Amino acid sequence: MKKNKNKNKNKKIKVAITLLYCLALIFAAIPFAKYFAIATHAQLTTVQETKTLPTIIPDAQPLQAPQVQDVLAAAGNQDRQAVGQVVIPKVDISQPIFVGLTLVNMGNGTVSLFPNRTPDKNSLTIIGHHLGFTTLLFGRIKELVQGDMVYVRYLGQYYQYEVQTSEVINENQVDKLVDKGPDWLFLLTCEVSFESPERVFVRAKRVDTKPQEVGQAMEVFTQKASNTKIKNYLFLFILPIILVIIFSILFLRYVWKKL
Repeated sequence: MKKNKNKNKNKKIKVAITLLYCLALIFAAIPFAKYFAIATHAQLTTVQETKTLPTIIPDAQPLQAPQVQDVLAAAGNQDRQAVGQVVIPKVDISQPIFVGLTLVNMGNGTVSLFPNRTPDKNSLTIIGHHLGFTTLLFGRIKELVQGDMVYVRYLGQYYQYEVQTSEVINENQVDKLVDKGPDWLFLLTCEVSFESPERVFVRAKRVDTKPQEVGQAMEVFTQKASNTKIKNYLFLFILPIILVIIFSILFLRYVWKKL
């Protein structure tokens, strides 16, 4: 009888340890889940480009820090038609440009903040999300300094810009975004990865370069960035998941065997 009581007690301890371990694992995985979802979405997303603005541009939505549900909504949206691409070799950024300041578009890449402004006639303003995970989305523009190059393809045309200034501004300083003519590009992202009134604001001036040279530079970097993203995805996301699974199996096996 005593032996059965000890056996039942040990079994309860094993179950309790297993449940506590699984709960701890779930809580630890919640922040990681957002980055994993975004990274997986980026790996699987195929974007088509158009050379004309869409006839209907979605109404702007209030911006907020990206959540897992936003990524899932973006993944479920099959209408991924971009108007261009922004490439910044210095910080390993290669992102499509969409029109319509929506959570889905921001989850898919970057957004042209003023879609009726075209780079051949106006200043182009591109906004993107900032995540704490530096390999994703647009947050690394805060690392740009004077002299860094930015390449843009917009509605089939190619442009090259050189960074002039970078500063942190308040979201209410809309005067910074006033159209200053076709020579300027403005880049925007949140200053931190959570909701904040502060924005990183980068100003870049157009460089007189042949379109085919810009196109070649973008193509070369985009291919390189694609290979880098695959390696980062495997190393930063898939490998940790595999290691956690292996460790969990060994740990729980040890618990059930020893107790």
